[in-house]
Amino acid sequence: MDESPMSPLMHLMSQWANHGTYTLRGQQIALHEAENSPEIRRLTHARLRRMDRAYGGVIVALFLREHPWVAKFTLYLSAGMGHGQVNVAHLAGVGGYDVPESCADADGDIHQRKSAQRLEEWWADHRGDMHSAVAEDELADASFAIDRTVVAHLLEQQDVDGLAVMEALEAATQRGRSQ
Repeated sequence: MDESPMSPLMHLMSQWANHGTYTLRGQQIALHEAENSPEIRRLTHARLRRMDRAYGGVIVALFLREHPWVAKFTLYLSAGMGHGQVNVAHLAGVGGYDVPESCADADGDIHQRKSAQRLEEWWADHRGDMHSAVAEDELADASFAIDRTVVAHLLEQQDVDGLAVMEALEAATQRGRSQ
């Protein structure tokens, strides 16, 4: 049987799974193989962070596909214990798309308060996952600018790469800050 090569993380985890356990050495909690413990934690954190960011990108793509009338907005996520807050601000619409009646003013344009409330309800269901994708750490509040024009080329594809979405939005945010 031909086995594919394992990544360093998979190799360490395999070794630990075969004969490892957690131990308490003095006041230090460590994996059975104490010299591997920091490396396993470092690699695990990096992989989980990448996965969180990719999942966040998929959520953004899903949102933009379900809300074709939304051009851009800023998403604010508070850490909070359990259920943090979600706020939407600086909402702009896509020209040529009808704004849903529940989000429109008397002229059919975006009503900021009504629209923000509706979008906040949608994002509340995804707050924890999105917070994990964009916050520096689990206790930090976060904000994230979402701009359809930055990821439009990705949304045209059948399968949207979540990590590519996050990287494109983050790069655009960095460019905006440096200007």
